[in-house]
Amino acid sequence: MDKLLVKRVMLSVELNNKQVIMKQSKTEKAVFAKLSTQKVELGSVSVLESQSSKLTNLMDKAIKSADKLVSAKKQSAKLESDVDVIFDKLKSQINDAKSEMSKFEAKAKELGMQPKDSKSYNDIERILNGTQFAIQNIEIAKSL
Repeated sequence: MDKLLVKRVMLSVELNNKQVIMKQSKTEKAVFAKLSTQKVELGSVSVLESQSSKLTNLMDKAIKSADKLVSAKKQSAKLESDVDVIFDKLKSQINDAKSEMSKFEAKAKELGMQPKDSKSYNDIERILNGTQFAIQNIEIAKSL
């Protein structure tokens, strides 16, 4: 009987050891699970902080770019307005110059002169020819 009792005690000790090991395993599992969760949470926080930083930087760039675009559009609108005013003045001045040239031609013929003998007449004629290039550039620019 003593042998049987010894075996039972040994089995009981062995079972207790297994239960302690199992309890340790459950505890270790719980600790590892908690640490793992905390690590995941910390990793998630890092990812969120990174996203927050990226979003903030891009938002700042977007706002600055939009401000620059608004400023450029305002400047562009002012330039277009300035070009329109200059274009109208140029066309008016061309008409005035042509009218004065016609009057000069008539007076020169009355006096028996050729208008082309006048340096001023030739200068205006040359400038008028050059204005065609300016008008084309303005029209191209306005069509863009």
